[in-house]
Amino acid sequence: MSEPAGKARDLRPSVVAMNDLDALGANLLDTLGDFDVTAADDAALTAVTTRMVKMRNAVDAVLCRLAAEIDRRGLARRQGAASTGQWLVSIGVAPHLVYRWVRDGIDLRDLATVADDAADGGLSGEHVHAVVAGVRHVEARVNLDEVQRAKLISQLLAQAHTATPAQVSSKARAVAIELAPGVHREIPVAEDRSLNSAHVEVAGDGRVTGRFDVDSVIGEKLLAAIDSLSLPVPEYDGSPDARSPELRRADALETILDGYLKADDTAPTAGGNLPHVTLTMIASAVGAAGVQTAEPASLAWTGPVSRPTAQLIGCDSIITAIITDGESVPLDVKRNERFVTPGIRKALIVRDQGCAFPGCHAAAGWTQAHHIVTWDDGGPTSLDNCVLLCQRHHTAIHHTEWEVKIGDDRHPWFTPPESIDPSRTPLRSQARRTLTSLPNAA
Repeated sequence: MSEPAGKARDLRPSVVAMNDLDALGANLLDTLGDFDVTAADDAALTAVTTRMVKMRNAVDAVLCRLAAEIDRRGLARRQGAASTGQWLVSIGVAPHLVYRWVRDGIDLRDLATVADDAADGGLSGEHVHAVVAGVRHVEARVNLDEVQRAKLISQLLAQAHTATPAQVSSKARAVAIELAPGVHREIPVAEDRSLNSAHVEVAGDGRVTGRFDVDSVIGEKLLAAIDSLSLPVPEYDGSPDARSPELRRADALETILDGYLKADDTAPTAGGNLPHVTLTMIASAVGAAGVQTAEPASLAWTGPVSRPTAQLIGCDSIITAIITDGESVPLDVKRNERFVTPGIRKALIVRDQGCAFPGCHAAAGWTQAHHIVTWDDGGPTSLDNCVLLCQRHHTAIHHTEWEVKIGDDRHPWFTPPESIDPSRTPLRSQARRTLTSLPNAA
């Protein structure tokens, strides 16, 4: 169904217009190559940027029309390419754009008002795509009459001028749900659990990569869980969080996993055991002197890990001693022994009140008990040798030059690396930062 005729321009430029456009493009490229942004004053910078954004939007619209016309004529195959998409990639277009250009260019022929806004530079290519795809989404689920279709286009265009492309897509999905026939309507793609997939792979270097495609309900749970846990946390000196948003989200994911693995009363069992991280160490590999032999500790899923990581995992864990013969065949399994008992953890919570690292506000439930003198070096599991740390700061203590010790006041004191503080002045724990430094503190 075509949009009613209005102010729509001819979407098939004349040969003269094409020649003019080609010459204009060549001149513009020459001009842009000589443009010195550092020499422009403030007014020129903002004016040129505004103009260039409109030009980019208009160029995106022209490229959609050109791609659709090239596809209609079959020009790519005559150029020796297997498809229009392949030919566009060969001239420098990013792969994720090529089919969008072709599809949007075709649909814009029947969306005159959208094409006009796009050609005037009023909408970005991403906004145009959201409107076009939104109309396509609704029409695939609802038989619209001309009045309904015109109203839908008007709604999505109005949204596009004031909102993000994602919000335009959400509006289209909402309209489709509202207009779709009752009990017999299909499950919306966004809610179809049968399309869900998740893939996790252990790479050769031991890192784990993954990708997922899930319905909106699972996605909402994921985003709700990660959002509050990935907020920026100021550094110990009050400066902004140095972590990237991507790293903060990864840290949040680990916090969620830690919470699940600690949920002894709700987590399902696997082979009779609650889900857990399994770290295997040869007793002789980390003796009393802490000397690492040729046989490192190893994780069940991802393989060998360094000694600091093994120490980190072992700080707050349950140890199962398995006696083996010379061929590593198990002969006896000892009783599980928890390094940090519930009583010691309660005492640590009273003293540290959460993550003890300066400036951190992680609650006690999100912390681990760190052994100051490491457990494989014979460090005792006691109030005076343990400190509560969140995963981020527990990792920092094991893998960077940050140090922690218990002062004469029996509270944790943290020493920053020389690269952060050349004087390496000890810092009070988070729970003690509002108090006056004691003269007998470490």
